[in-house]
Amino acid sequence: MTLKISDEAAVQMPMKTVASLIALVAIGTWAYFGIIETQNKALNRLELMEKDLVENTAFRIGWPRGTLGSLPRGFRTIYAY
Repeated sequence: MTLKISDEAAVQMPMKTVASLIALVAIGTWAYFGIIETQNKALNRLELMEKDLVENTAFRIGWPRGTLGSLPRGFRTIYAY
């Protein structure tokens, strides 16, 4: 048995089914990009926290050693060295 398809072949589908398929594709696309956006937000937040941690560590080590500058003149420190 051979399946013959031509340009004149008519396909009928209820409009309710077509509308449902379009809605399903739209909702699926929206959900997919929503998940991707959430993952991107989490990744960006993690990268910013890691960058802040590295900078804080460098400051925490460098400031007491005097490698990051000094206090302004006339500035009194609370801590006695």
